[in-house]
Amino acid sequence: MNRVRLERKYEELGLMDYKLRNLKQLQEIHEVDVNQISGYRHLSDKHKKLFSEAIINFFNAWGLDNRKTLVPKSIDFVYEVNYSKQLSNSDEFFTDIGQEVFVLDEKGGILRRLHRYVYEKGISFKTCEKDRSKPYLRFELLGVWYHIMSAKEWY
Repeated sequence: MNRVRLERKYEELGLMDYKLRNLKQLQEIHEVDVNQISGYRHLSDKHKKLFSEAIINFFNAWGLDNRKTLVPKSIDFVYEVNYSKQLSNSDEFFTDIGQEVFVLDEKGGILRRLHRYVYEKGISFKTCEKDRSKPYLRFELLGVWYHIMSAKEWY
């Protein structure tokens, strides 16, 4: 869709400032139905509300030309486990060995492992120290992960 057509869609809905206000407008203008985004159905009501507010702000943070390219891939409630180990007894520091990312369901149970990264091959995660992150909403778009901290804050 070209920019003129996109501007017209906003204007037809009375959005003269080209800012989305709700999910219905997101779907009508950009054809993004959050219910169809992978992982959305596993979110709790609290996380669905947070994501619904955040995605509107996220789209509004981009210029109109860039909004045309935004295709959300997934939204998940996840936590990370980072694995580290002292590689020798004389080491005073720990080396990052790997990481796993797990998707949680609306009650906090593990649905599946989303990613497994190995930074140091040949070292079993079972022999490592584990550091578990606090759970967070993970939004994937354009090959980038975004950690949603609030409706107006992500990184």
